[in-house]
Amino acid sequence: MTRFTVTMDGRKPELEGCRLLGGQHGVFEFEVDLSGQSIRALLGRLSQAEGIADVEIRKEPIEQVIAGLCQAWKQ
Repeated sequence: MTRFTVTMDGRKPELEGCRLLGGQHGVFEFEVDLSGQSIRALLGRLSQAEGIADVEIRKEPIEQVIAGLCQAWKQ
């Protein structure tokens, strides 16, 4: 999973294929699975969204990756 933060002009962006994790004061954090879509497609959608002032893309924290692996192993 990849996370990204979008700084907006106040409104919440609607981004297909992305899960909103939270937001406040015009900064919204999303999560997206890039194994099912390309970064090019994600950046294309971001470039078409109105009101975006800044974007920061990063990988999921290692702690959450490990927790997800443990949960999958338990099932």
